[in-house]
Amino acid sequence: MGCLTPTQFGVLAQLSIHPGLIQSELARRNLVRPQSVDELIRSLIDRGLVDRAEGTGRGRARIVTITQAGRDLLDEIVPPLLHFNSPQALGLDPAETVTLNELLHKVLAGHLKPDPHEAARRAGDRR
Repeated sequence: MGCLTPTQFGVLAQLSIHPGLIQSELARRNLVRPQSVDELIRSLIDRGLVDRAEGTGRGRARIVTITQAGRDLLDEIVPPLLHFNSPQALGLDPAETVTLNELLHKVLAGHLKPDPHEAARRAGDRR
């Protein structure tokens, strides 16, 4: 069946969880421009992985659904992806997994804190 790009995988995953999404919602959920999702959907239709109901009338939402072939492909590729991304695949034991998770949350929290120097620089730029 071939490989999927990360964005194609994201579309199939979203459709497997939320059947019948409109294209604009798929774009939002996958962080792509609405203009880009049309080409993406067409590529998945060409591979038989999704179907799209054409809207009737101008500006009508087009509903996209995953096909059985799309579900079968996800069933094939998700288990190895889950294993590859598991802490055990990285050689971590359960205690190390907890430590890694705590450290990553700490890094994320530190990254999300506002930089007081940046706020001062911005204030100076407005003067």
